[in-house]
Amino acid sequence: MRNLVFVKIAVLVLGGVLLLSSCKKSSHDHIDAFGMVIFDNNVQVAIQQGGTVSYTNGSHILLEEGQVTSPMTVRFIDQNGDFIVIEDDDYFLRIQNSNPVAVNAPLIEGEIWQFRLAGLNEGESQLRFELMHVNHADFRSLPFIVVVQ
Repeated sequence: MRNLVFVKIAVLVLGGVLLLSSCKKSSHDHIDAFGMVIFDNNVQVAIQQGGTVSYTNGSHILLEEGQVTSPMTVRFIDQNGDFIVIEDDDYFLRIQNSNPVAVNAPLIEGEIWQFRLAGLNEGESQLRFELMHVNHADFRSLPFIVVVQ
């Protein structure tokens, strides 16, 4: 009978320790981005604020076939439209590209928030930008349209 009580207590203690340690691992700070801005040579090209994507020129980013942009920069913004300063090394940018045959969007090595666009073939692609935190996205953008002509 004493062994049964001891086993029950041990199971409860072990279960509590596992529960507390798993909660500690999953609770960490996240960046609450509301949107993002894309810059080309410090000139705004496109912006997502909440549920709207807007472009400086027209309804998309335009590339000529064979064109490669200068380094482009992504900056994330908060609900007030202020830029978020990200200093934690656990964050990085990931780009999802719906049509890599038309557009290439490689990240620039050594530059966490920069990428280039290359117009490979005539067509259209949708790029989604993700603010990654270790192994998950704290923010996923709406699609940004890139047209190659």
